[in-house]
Amino acid sequence: MKSRHCALIVEDDAETALDLGEILKSLGCDSVNVTNAEDAMRELETRSFCLVLLDLEIKGKPDAIKGHVEYGKALLRRIRQGHSDHTGWRFWLPVLVVSGFARERDEALELMKDNATDVIQKPINSRAVSAAIRKAWAESGRETHDGCENHRVVDRDNFKEKVVLAIPGDRSKRRAVVRLGSQSVTLTDSSLRVLLHLVLATSKTNRYIDRSGREPRAGLQGDLDPAQ
Repeated sequence: MKSRHCALIVEDDAETALDLGEILKSLGCDSVNVTNAEDAMRELETRSFCLVLLDLEIKGKPDAIKGHVEYGKALLRRIRQGHSDHTGWRFWLPVLVVSGFARERDEALELMKDNATDVIQKPINSRAVSAAIRKAWAESGRETHDGCENHRVVDRDNFKEKVVLAIPGDRSKRRAVVRLGSQSVTLTDSSLRVLLHLVLATSKTNRYIDRSGREPRAGLQGDLDPAQ
């Protein structure tokens, strides 16, 4: 029998977990469902998964009475600490946050800074979830389960020392070509705006250089935003 993808669903709402499991099944993916952060970490430590679907408002422990978004956010950070392998563009283990919490831009940006692969809004739309899962697998080199078993991990740029972000202005099929460290990627204008907001939000000590080699004057936000 051909091996299949297997995903971890971290969701304490039984109906939503069932819906997510059915979506994964339609994509030829098995799933394991847990309802809290403690059980999620136990599963991740004892077996390999090809994807994580993470609700933010979860319980910290199996016997907890109420869930809280901070448990989900802390779990996301713990997953990335334990699963930091990288393909050069994406983390090897995709983590898709499925939540009604991250409705505002600032909240979504915070999750992306914590290295979520993508954010999917509740109530869930099966087509949107399927598309996000397919995209995450494709970008991490997991189009088939054979890719999961024979993955290639590359050394990542050390962004703790410096970040070199270059936006030369080139276009590829209506996407902007962006170089981040040694990697070259193409982004939609909306994704590029999110990236620029992240860069501006990370540190007050960042230095920005324009094409002439000079630091831009005040009004950096407007200078960096892509053309409409």
